[in-house]
Amino acid sequence: MDKLELAVVRGEQAQALQSNPMYVQAFEDTRKAILETWASLDTSDKERARDLHRMLKCLERVRKCIDVHVDTGRLANREIEGRAHRLNPFRRA
Repeated sequence: MDKLELAVVRGEQAQALQSNPMYVQAFEDTRKAILETWASLDTSDKERARDLHRMLKCLERVRKCIDVHVDTGRLANREIEGRAHRLNPFRRA
């Protein structure tokens, strides 16, 4: 399996993950719990507020990483299709 094929497979896996209701719910629940904890903090607890902010940033970073795999997989798939078309331009899709 070459790099493009691997990117397509990883993109498909990432897409399946994004569409999994448990994944979506886990992200929503985690984000909600962090925000609720942050909202209930005493205003003097700046260290804990920074920690919660970091948690939110990490959660978003994971989501973006998965998005990148989906996008990369789509682009790789287009490249593979383009190569196939260049090799046989008369082939019907």
